[in-house]
Amino acid sequence: MSCISIGNGILCMANIDFVCPECHKMYSDSNDKYLNRCNKNRNNCTLIKCSCGQPFYMTYNYKGNAVSFLPLNQNADFITIVTQVDDE
Repeated sequence: MSCISIGNGILCMANIDFVCPECHKMYSDSNDKYLNRCNKNRNNCTLIKCSCGQPFYMTYNYKGNAVSFLPLNQNADFITIVTQVDDE
């Protein structure tokens, strides 16, 4: 999350970029495509099939930043964040 001072306040914007944990291809959710898919699911995550062939999940953390991750195995529950794009 990045914040800037404006007038008499602060404006904070969430990081909406995330990467494939396997090939590190950059994704951006500037049009809220993935956010809407997350909101439709009970677990607030969505599956993305990367062009490298590795399916991975993404969601938004408590700050509103997009994060991507892999499950431990096909039958496992979701695990901790494996990768995310750092704030600049």
